[in-house]
Amino acid sequence: MEAEQLQLITLEKLDEKWWPEARQIYHQSFEHGRKPDRIIKQMFDRRLSFLHVMADKSAVAAMAITGKAENGKALIIDYLAVKEEYRGRGLGEWLVKALAFWAASELQLQKLIIEVESEQLPENDLRKRFWQKCGFRMTNYVHTYKWIPETYQAMYLPLTQDSSQAVIEDGQVLFKQITAFHHQSFR
Repeated sequence: MEAEQLQLITLEKLDEKWWPEARQIYHQSFEHGRKPDRIIKQMFDRRLSFLHVMADKSAVAAMAITGKAENGKALIIDYLAVKEEYRGRGLGEWLVKALAFWAASELQLQKLIIEVESEQLPENDLRKRFWQKCGFRMTNYVHTYKWIPETYQAMYLPLTQDSSQAVIEDGQVLFKQITAFHHQSFR
């Protein structure tokens, strides 16, 4: 399965056609640190999130769960994963580009936001390099959650070149948006 054979499908509800396979990729990719299924279901029931699948006519190769930031100007990538057998083919980058195009054209958003583990570990450095390869910029602020021992940094991808739409690069401001999204998710 190559990127040219796939299409981006975006859903506001967890459906019976795409969610079961996307859920399997989600569970395989995020053994630790994933939100429980009941919270994911609640996020969609309350219309806080979007499910994006990269698929051909019958199979899902990659998935993402996103949500709009409270200020309505950014899309937060909560989870993004490529099915294990399709990794290393550029599908993750293709999915990020498709999300960026969709967020800018369909929702008129100004940026994508992601949080990454800040600790200097090989697996964390690999993830940071992936996001940087996709065009994301790292912020300096290191965030500590009260309930999670790891520290995080925000990365962002500007979606507009329009100088009248200033992209906030302050990590603390971005984490206020990320934290607000997580609070809404768990309410």
